[in-house]
Amino acid sequence: MANTQHLQNLKLGTESWNKWRAKNREVPDLSDADLTHACLSNMNLQGANLDGANLSGAELISTNLKGANLSSANLCDANLWDANLKSANFYFADFWNADLTSANLTSANLKGANLKNVIIDLTTKIDNKWRLVREIVTEGGSNQDLKDRKLSNANLKNADFSNTNLQGTNLNHALLWGVNFSGSNLKSTKFEGADIKNSNFSLVENLTPKQIKAALNWRKAKYDLDFRVKLGLV
Repeated sequence: MANTQHLQNLKLGTESWNKWRAKNREVPDLSDADLTHACLSNMNLQGANLDGANLSGAELISTNLKGANLSSANLCDANLWDANLKSANFYFADFWNADLTSANLTSANLKGANLKNVIIDLTTKIDNKWRLVREIVTEGGSNQDLKDRKLSNANLKNADFSNTNLQGTNLNHALLWGVNFSGSNLKSTKFEGADIKNSNFSLVENLTPKQIKAALNWRKAKYDLDFRVKLGLV
């Protein structure tokens, strides 16, 4: 729960908040705070604890969130234009439809984060891995050559990889609920610790039981009958 005094200070506005931060070394605790549609632009939130906070629709233009903890935060429709997000923790945060134009996400933790429909451009500083994840979940990943790509820990829920070359691709610990792998090449694809609940593996090529059994919820995925036999499911 958020610190009541910290939350009250925040609601006094940018100028008052930044003055308080300049005089106070205490780490702001705004965890689980309801900041829906809040105007937080240009605020110094460096290192703040916003774990589980609801920031949907919030204005965070040019806000300093360097090193902040936004694990499981709701950032849907938030405006993060030009925000400093360096080294921030966005573990399983929801960025759906958020604007990250010109934002700096250097060294940010985006493991498990939902990047569907996120707005980014060439000015956005973000690792190419996460650019690719955003492209896959937003625009689709079917009929592509993604051989040897590193997509570990990515949130790829409901992605379409049909007829895609995923040979040697690293999907370890990725969230793969409901993913369509039908017709894809899965030779040496890594699934260790990935959650494949309700994923579709029909008509895939070069998949082995050993690969699948390294994943979580592999019994709850969909397979062709002959592969179900190999897995001992029939």
